[in-house]
Amino acid sequence: MRVSVRLNGQMAAVLGPRRELELAEGARVGDVLVALAGLAGGAAAPGLAVAVDGAVVDLAHPLADGDRVVAECRRRALVAGGGCGPLSARTARTRRRSRSAQ
Repeated sequence: MRVSVRLNGQMAAVLGPRRELELAEGARVGDVLVALAGLAGGAAAPGLAVAVDGAVVDLAHPLADGDRVVAECRRRALVAGGGCGPLSARTARTRRRSRSAQ
């Protein structure tokens, strides 16, 4: 099955704002995040809110051919300083190093 994915935040910076993914029949939203993490060379991104065809869903939500998936950072994760993409751990390390060098 084929789904279209729109990304925001750090995931979009790494993978681009839009992706088309080919997934096995019976795939779920969590499979989309695993596939994106594999493309980005990192772990699944914490702090993402995911919507399918405009409705916010959980990771176990089943997908159908042609679904439109949107993944974006939850506001709470941003406010708490949490990450929303494969760059988040690297960004945090860089920030810590720059602070300690001051």
